[in-house]
Amino acid sequence: MDEERNLLINEPVSELVASDPVKGVDEITYNVNIVNAPAVWALGFTGEGVIVAVIDTGVNYNHEDLSDHMWEDPAYPNHGWDFYNNDDDPMDGQSHGTHCAGTVAGDGTAGSQTGIAPDATIMALKVLGDDGNGSESGVWQGIEFAVDHGANVISMSLGWQHNWDPDRPTWRTTYDNALAAGMIASVAAGNEGGSTTNPDDVRTPGDCPPPWLNPEQTLTGGISAVVCIGATDASDNIASFSSRGPSSWEDIDPFNDYPFDPEMGLLRPDVSAPGVDVKSCDAFNTSGYSFKSGTSMATPCVAGVMALLLSKNINAEPADISMALETTALDLGAAGKDNVFGAGRVDVLEAINNINYPGPVYSSHNINDDNGNGEVESGESVLLTIEMYNGSEDPYNNVDVTISSESPYITITDDNENYGDFTPDEYKSVTDGFAFDVTEGTPGTEIIRIDVESTDGTETWFSHFNIITYGPYLAFGSLVVDDALGGNGNGRLDPGETADLIMTVHNYGQADIADVEVNLDIPEELVTVINGQQILPLVMSENSEPAVFSVQVADDATVGSAVTCDFDMQSGVFNAVTSVNLTIGLIVEDWESDSFDQFNWAFSGNTDWVISDEDPYEGLYCSQSGAITHNQTSSMVLSYTPSVDDSISFYKTVSSESSYDYLRFYIDDILQDEWSGEVDWSRSVYPVSAGPHTFKWEYYKDGSVSNGDDRGRVDFIVLPPALFPSANAGENASICSDETFTPEASASDYNSLEWTTSGDGSFDDETILDPVYTPGTTDIENGEVTLTLTAYGDNGNTSSSMSLEILETANTPDIPEGDIELCLGTEESTYTTNPTDGYTYEWVITPNEAGNTTSDSATAIVTWSETFTGEVYIQVRAINTCGVSDLSEAATIMVYSNPAVDLGEDTEACIGMTITLDAGNEGAEYLWSTGETTQTIEVDTTGMDESNNVTVSVLVTDANGCSTEDEITIHFLDCSGIGENTTLSDMRIFPNPNNGIFTIQMNVS
Repeated sequence: MDEERNLLINEPVSELVASDPVKGVDEITYNVNIVNAPAVWALGFTGEGVIVAVIDTGVNYNHEDLSDHMWEDPAYPNHGWDFYNNDDDPMDGQSHGTHCAGTVAGDGTAGSQTGIAPDATIMALKVLGDDGNGSESGVWQGIEFAVDHGANVISMSLGWQHNWDPDRPTWRTTYDNALAAGMIASVAAGNEGGSTTNPDDVRTPGDCPPPWLNPEQTLTGGISAVVCIGATDASDNIASFSSRGPSSWEDIDPFNDYPFDPEMGLLRPDVSAPGVDVKSCDAFNTSGYSFKSGTSMATPCVAGVMALLLSKNINAEPADISMALETTALDLGAAGKDNVFGAGRVDVLEAINNINYPGPVYSSHNINDDNGNGEVESGESVLLTIEMYNGSEDPYNNVDVTISSESPYITITDDNENYGDFTPDEYKSVTDGFAFDVTEGTPGTEIIRIDVESTDGTETWFSHFNIITYGPYLAFGSLVVDDALGGNGNGRLDPGETADLIMTVHNYGQADIADVEVNLDIPEELVTVINGQQILPLVMSENSEPAVFSVQVADDATVGSAVTCDFDMQSGVFNAVTSVNLTIGLIVEDWESDSFDQFNWAFSGNTDWVISDEDPYEGLYCSQSGAITHNQTSSMVLSYTPSVDDSISFYKTVSSESSYDYLRFYIDDILQDEWSGEVDWSRSVYPVSAGPHTFKWEYYKDGSVSNGDDRGRVDFIVLPPALFPSANAGENASICSDETFTPEASASDYNSLEWTTSGDGSFDDETILDPVYTPGTTDIENGEVTLTLTAYGDNGNTSSSMSLEILETANTPDIPEGDIELCLGTEESTYTTNPTDGYTYEWVITPNEAGNTTSDSATAIVTWSETFTGEVYIQVRAINTCGVSDLSEAATIMVYSNPAVDLGEDTEACIGMTITLDAGNEGAEYLWSTGETTQTIEVDTTGMDESNNVTVSVLVTDANGCSTEDEITIHFLDCSGIGENTTLSDMRIFPNPNNGIFTIQMNVS
């Protein structure tokens, strides 16, 4: 929740603080001396050219010690910006920010030298009001401004206690991005002084990891721009108020590093600096000073030290600065880096000796890309010219330059060039010396960091620069529910409604993008997507368009159920995905039932809360704390399990003794907020993660005095989506009537289970996931039964059913049906029996030499023997998972032989002669090709073809309907001109005329 807090790290009141500002004297304050800053000034390093952004209550930029080295920009006439009031005047009306700025860079013009880096430039960024209040988003804007406008160091003496529930992922990401931009930040640890249970003593963002991990930090994880600062006094003792480490990020997505208990967590602070009774510039007197104590005062001291180091080498990396601070700090307390002093109290003289002068480093670059527009775009191949600069006083020979990048958006294809020799103060470049390919789908506005390593073989120098990609940048925005037409218009999904889900599609890039396909999928069955795809014709640069999807909520959807809306979009190579959780209906406790029965409320303390009808926020009733007296409490407690990360909100009103008697709200026994005095009905919202939680509203009275009505009241609590139990009875199944059944069920997030049956069977234990079910008589008769699993949870119950089919041993099939009379030569016949689902079949042919079949279904195709005649018996049996039936009654099949017919071999005869053909006597019917139907026929040359052939066939059918066909061809010869034969001593007749009748007439002399 981005709400205002008093973020000044509550400094203990110093005994040296006077009501009026202290005048300057000719002095260097003790904190400046103790860190050895004057010795570094003597080396010529005073912070000149280094910009330090002081993110605080603003800065009195007119103070004599600051006015001549405030940040200048024509667009920002007052040296920065006021993010609290959203104007261009960051004037300090509180004093905290000016005091911090004076510790960074007060130059002693008014008398006292309070600044560590007196020539550093101060950028004034006001994120807190004059009362010290501010919001997270305002500070994030200040950090972004500092990065965008070229600040080198951030000094931030403010922070959020963990029990205020800061948005730690965004803080970590913000300072990750600052680090990627080359920024380093000095951030206060906090003034909890070890009073908060570890790992929560160090405030956010001081709990973010440093740019460099000390070897003492054996448990490694991510890094950021934050150097966390503890406070010491003038004698190098730890300040009693200085927050102690460690910190942990193990439960913070997406980082989940630096686990604590039993692990070591993240060592905090990183270093310490003077923070007790520190003298610095006063906001309300441009030539005056004041004393303050706190890690707020130690933090700008280290920011000034950072500025001195950077004035030696402006290209020094944050990791180099961080390492120099820690490895040269005066080790105090336990040996090595610890959770009290960190690595020790900073010593800038030692640290600066660990910062190298820069040799040849990056100066500028030029892009030579495919389309020649000088922009880095998706899919391009880019040639890169890098200008290097030797800003040192030494020459360097044979310098090699290598580039690298961890960006997923580019692949470097040419990473090395030799730049030859550099003289002092020389610039050199190699045209198109480097090259890289841009990944397809790279969006616009992405920052690609190019790391540059240069070396002469003896020394190595590191620098970097950023390239900003060009193109469209698709991103999802907010999701709005519009149920004005198909629902009740309350902006939520309710059971039975039809609604439009309106998803905002942003193009944050520099180029327009066309034909953006946007898709919606909702995996839960509670909501049906009516139209799941939208095409946006054009989304202009730095603009947005709505994608509208229609959905239908089931009538029986449970109020409080969560549904996940999965969105994806694509246009060419550009894409984006997101998921949004929505709640069906609204889970509200408003006590309109005039009872505490709607939820499992519990009470603790001296008296219970009660239902009140006096001035509720809405409706007729609200909940009110019980009547208590001094040193007593009245608490109302709800144990609740959200299904997703969401929030809890409620309205509250208080009438009590101001600053003594409180209405307090806790989540899991961690105080979230408290209200005292006269507080009208107002709404509060707090983020809640998925999983079990305990919410507690407690009214507390102190030891004396009663003012007001002495009570707190709460109304209209909106709870996050409830975690309902899940239940799955398992897949439908089947068993045999003589078997029992154990379901393969699953369930989660339940308190208890119950199995029920639609039939008359029984469970051996209906309260477990895997009971044994024995079917009853009715179950078996019906052939099926429905088994239902119900899971009961804190927030309701869920049921799931499965169907159990109960099978008996397969029934004997009916007698096969099909042809029962066949003739020899029939190739196949089909036989069927009554089919039953789930059965297979086995066919039996007797005798088996009569034929065969391979069918396992209720239909069989029998392939018959070519030679078998006589009776054949066909039977079938059924098979199911429960067994094999008896064989069916046999179907009797008669296979008849075919009639015999033989017209003989083809023959010859003389033209003019006739031949008698006989088809035999086994036919009941005869059909000759000549059309005749008698057993015998006479054949002559009638129908003779041009080759003198006559072909005759006959079909003979017997009394069983079986048929045989035969055919003969007769070739007729011209027999005229045979010579006279005067002797009979040798005579032959040929060819043999078969069955033909012929006459031989001879005339013998």
